[in-house]
Amino acid sequence: MDQAAALRCRVGHALLLDCRDGSIAPVPFDLSAHGPSLLIMDTRAEHTLVDGQYAQRRDSYEEAARQLGPSSLREVAFDDLDKTLDRLSDITIRARARHVVTEIERVRQTVALLRAGRLPAVGPLGTDVLSRARIRCLRRRAVG
Repeated sequence: MDQAAALRCRVGHALLLDCRDGSIAPVPFDLSAHGPSLLIMDTRAEHTLVDGQYAQRRDSYEEAARQLGPSSLREVAFDDLDKTLDRLSDITIRARARHVVTEIERVRQTVALLRAGRLPAVGPLGTDVLSRARIRCLRRRAVG
């Protein structure tokens, strides 16, 4: 994805990359119009996928979609997520599917805000979505 962004991004825009069909769309992201700065840092963190966890996660996502019916978790409605995911019996698959659907929704909301010129509203969006997910997770653990 880094290579796609490096080749296809435009100044003043973020890049919406659809990994299903490879399509791209520029999304307005003009920080200078709002005052903040964006820092990009090289943490030198090693990212390896040789331990098989990527394949395990991908298998979990595909299994969740198979059990729920759509061809992709992208098609799972965010509004009815708890009810929908309750149909998955495996807790790990359920947690992984929740993560994917929540992230897809966060991207959709972020793109909508950016296209509407509401950059300052993007920051709290990430916090709000993550907070709701954590609260659901804690509530489920407490209940059993």
